[in-house]
Amino acid sequence: MNILLFSRGYPSTKDSQWGCFERDQARALQQLGHNVTVMSVDGRFRLYSRKLGITSYEDDGIKIYNIYFLPFKALIPLGYRLRLKIWRHIALYLYNQIQKEQKFDLIYAHYLTNIYLASVIKQKYSIPVVGIEHWSVLNQRRLPLYVKAMGNIAYPNVDRLIVVSESLRQQILLRFGIDSIVIHNMVSREFFERKIPFRKRSHNGLKIISVGNLLYGKGYDALIKAFYRSKLYEKGARITIVGEGKARRELQRLITCLNLQNCISLVGRKDKSEVLNFLLSSDFFVHPSRGENFSVAIIEALSVGLPVIATICGGAVDCINSNNGILVPIDDEQALSDALLSMNEKLDTYDREYIMNDCRDKYSDEVIANQLNKIFHEVINIK
Repeated sequence: MNILLFSRGYPSTKDSQWGCFERDQARALQQLGHNVTVMSVDGRFRLYSRKLGITSYEDDGIKIYNIYFLPFKALIPLGYRLRLKIWRHIALYLYNQIQKEQKFDLIYAHYLTNIYLASVIKQKYSIPVVGIEHWSVLNQRRLPLYVKAMGNIAYPNVDRLIVVSESLRQQILLRFGIDSIVIHNMVSREFFERKIPFRKRSHNGLKIISVGNLLYGKGYDALIKAFYRSKLYEKGARITIVGEGKARRELQRLITCLNLQNCISLVGRKDKSEVLNFLLSSDFFVHPSRGENFSVAIIEALSVGLPVIATICGGAVDCINSNNGILVPIDDEQALSDALLSMNEKLDTYDREYIMNDCRDKYSDEVIANQLNKIFHEVINIK
């Protein structure tokens, strides 16, 4: 099957996390024998320069096409209707150029913006579209007008709509009246391919890891305060937070204010292999998010056998239970502090091999790719 995967982007040396979920899925679908091409419309605001127009290259047999004209933030003063019109023209132009070289059986679009644009392409070119929704914006109490407009057009017009968690399925059903199919995110193959030497608890104190963008919604301020409240740092515990974002300065200020500079490290954004190395040298994982659909960071931690403390939001409820971790309410610093202390006490009772194997059985690239493959064939056969 010739699949056009409509992505946010594709990882590069400048941004190793841009479109990393989509790349993992493209590779997994390729492993099943599909011919996968990736297209993306780049509207990010970045300080580094980018080539205007279409760029294309190949990554291990996957052809990638990206188009960039200007940051979408520059279009905000124009109003959402005109903004959507410009997006449509850009996406149609890119697709028209790509399909001159390759014909596709199906478009597989990630996130509402791309699902919307794929539905526009479908109307013009009569190509089936499967959308998969991850977008955390859909968890907001009030949706922006442009999000409502895109959802009202896109969701009813795709051939299948997939979501990454049951909670997101309920949100879309409530807000747009469209039901969907739950298929969770996957863990990339490299996390399962490396032989894992299960480490014993460090005699120098706990090593705690968290991975995610440094944003208010990720709840790292709550984690820092809970860690201070737990006083585990007095026993030599350390936290490493992998990620980057606009909350870095505020978080560093909080760390300094609480005199935790020697106990909490903000190490910046890392690529997948570096993240894996951090996980392998840690005792457990904490995900203190204020809102999430389905965290890949959580299942990557589970894939190496780490127990997880996570807030009760989104897909964490789907994948964390008493066998592999602890769930706590959002923004409850005392509950999070208690969970840190509890994890310290019961860490050695978790069966890390069971956690790893259970994760592989549910979230490996092969398992998730086969679930997607089934949906794709159903759509193609209907057509």
